[in-house]
Order: sequence, then C-alpha cells, then structure tokens
Amino acid sequence: MTSFSGGVSHAVADSFDFSGVRHIVEIGGGHGYFLKTIPERVSGSKGTLFDLPGAGTGADTTRLGGDIRIVGGDSFKEVPAGGDCDTLKHINQAWSDEQCITMLSNVARAMHSDGRGLLVEMVMRESGEPHPAKFMDVNMLAMTEGGCERTEKDYGELFGKV
Repeated sequence: MTSFSGGVSHAVADSFDFSGVRHIVEIGGGHGYFLKTIPERVSGSKGTLFDLPGAGTGADTTRLGGDIRIVGGDSFKEVPAGGDCDTLKHINQAWSDEQCITMLSNVARAMHSDGRGLLVEMVMRESGEPHPAKFMDVNMLAMTEGGCERTEKDYGELFGKV
C-alpha cells in the first residue's frame, strides 16, 4: 500500500483545498506516506496516523516530519477525536457496505462539527467500458469478504446511511 500511495498522494494533496486545516487524521494510514504529503503543503498543521496496533510501526516519525503522532486502534470501534480533516485512502474498498457505514459513522462522530472528510478511492464506471477499478473490483471480490469497488451512485447511497 505504501508504494501505491506514491502514485496518488501528491496529486490528492495538490488538488484538495487544505486551507484552514490544523489537524489531519489519517484512518488506516499504514506507514503514513499520504499523511506526510499534507503538512508539507499546510504550514502549522499537525497529523495523527491511525491504524491497527502494529500497522504504524513501519512509520518513522522523523521521516514523516512535522507534528505527527502515531495511534493504534480499531476504526470499527472508534477513531481519534479532534481532526478537522479526516482522511481515508483506499480503505473502503476492502470492506462491505455495513462495515463501511460503521467506520464512516465513527469518523463522523470523532470529527469537529465543522470538520471535513476526505475519501480517496477509485470510482468504478457504470458503463461497460474497461477501467482499472473493474480489475480491482474482481481483486477485492477474491481477496476480501464483502469488499468491492463502488460507483458514484454506490458512494452516494453509502454516505446517505452514515
């Protein structure tokens, strides 16, 4: 996942408006590559890298730079509070709709009332034309229990249940 992050992290950090963000919480952040790209662009921001206990052990806080702390936990139970921008990158594809609703509800409860959520996922086309998300959808079917790539409509329905 760290190598996969290199391909999208800078593009997302360059295209999303992080102005006014003071505390970024990355849910399921692994080694923290994505989280590292944000404070480089937002002066004075701090970050929390949140993943399963032990998953963040590959993260080097000196390499991450800025004011980033590593927290272990289970996003299906709770996520760290206090973020004004909570991010999830390529996380929901591995989980069923019900599991995603649980996780996203926990994120929504933990964020500041004026916080923003940033979900970075492939969006599968509804048409029959080839697309990398369709390959990943088959991959998720084979490697997870209920995970899948979703269309824009699927995400709208999912967010409507949070």
